[in-house]
Amino acid sequence: MLKIFTAHEVEVMRRDAKKRARANGVTLAEALDQVAVEQGYRNWSLLQKNGTTPLDELPFWFFRRTPEEIAQSMRVVPEPASRFEHRARSEIARDSVQALDKRFASSANAVDFAIAYVEGILAQPRFRLSPKSIAYWEMRLWLPYGANRVEGDTHILVNRYYKPVGSTSSERVDYAAYPNLGLRLRGDDWRAFSHRTAEQPFLFNDGCLPWRTRENAEAYLGRLKELRRRI
Repeated sequence: MLKIFTAHEVEVMRRDAKKRARANGVTLAEALDQVAVEQGYRNWSLLQKNGTTPLDELPFWFFRRTPEEIAQSMRVVPEPASRFEHRARSEIARDSVQALDKRFASSANAVDFAIAYVEGILAQPRFRLSPKSIAYWEMRLWLPYGANRVEGDTHILVNRYYKPVGSTSSERVDYAAYPNLGLRLRGDDWRAFSHRTAEQPFLFNDGCLPWRTRENAEAYLGRLKELRRRI
């Protein structure tokens, strides 16, 4: 059975074909066909027609955790069991975070996920997040920091590291490879959900980080809900 690819995977293959075309002195069309054949398709046109999942058919990724699981994610990770483990506990916590950037079906899905995540954190009786906890890094990587402009009115949701929201990568990324996280913001629409001091579409700044205090998280949740109303 032939494999079905996501939009991101197709974009990665397209970039690979461009590199091949330059390196081997062939046309881009020829390089694209070569890539398609390697994936089991007769040519690139057939791969695009029959081997991709439309964005509106991607499954939604929901936040589902019990209160006990949320509490566990907020705790400091234990010391490494092995004496050969040289990573700090904050590094271990960060490396434990799963990448979600390719799983979100849309920017609306990413924001709905973020709202549910923050509500789950706020439901805990004690709000305290250490850089040595998994939840601390999940909030930095999974939750929207803001929207970066790609072209014209088109923006992309990004995390605290300006990577597509949900990304755990530290490498340079091509925003065009993430059409699932795009959204349109016209004029000054972004001001309705941005932090009051923001000069661009950003939901918080270093003075009101949502993982720092309960009050910051509550204010951030309100801005997330306003963003959701505009997607």
